[in-house]
Amino acid sequence: MSPKESVTPVLRHYATFSGRASRSEYWWFHLALWLSFVLLIVPLIGILIYVVIVLGSIIPSVAVSARRLHDSNKSGWYQLIGLVPFIGGIALIVLYALPSDKGENKYGSLLTDIPDSDDRKPRIRVIK
Repeated sequence: MSPKESVTPVLRHYATFSGRASRSEYWWFHLALWLSFVLLIVPLIGILIYVVIVLGSIIPSVAVSARRLHDSNKSGWYQLIGLVPFIGGIALIVLYALPSDKGENKYGSLLTDIPDSDDRKPRIRVIK
């Protein structure tokens, strides 16, 4: 998946906590998010723009993290492991890096219906 193909569904479904997200979708979104933070801080474009992006990215970040955990058949509540000092963040990185479950799990199948925001017709995307 290209970076654009990975980030676009996350932003399109910014508050969708159900379903599954592939590894590429999760990691490309977080790379784009961190690059936007760095690019805004380094030239000091404006603290207001930075705050808006940080606040606007909280819900999509939590949602794609929950869907990534769903992809390896874990509950989205596993994100709370990150609250454990030191070990929690490392454990979450390991969970996010786990391979996808083959076939269907209790959170959906690898074939995911994604409604298109333009024409409201569902299209099917194959998660590899």
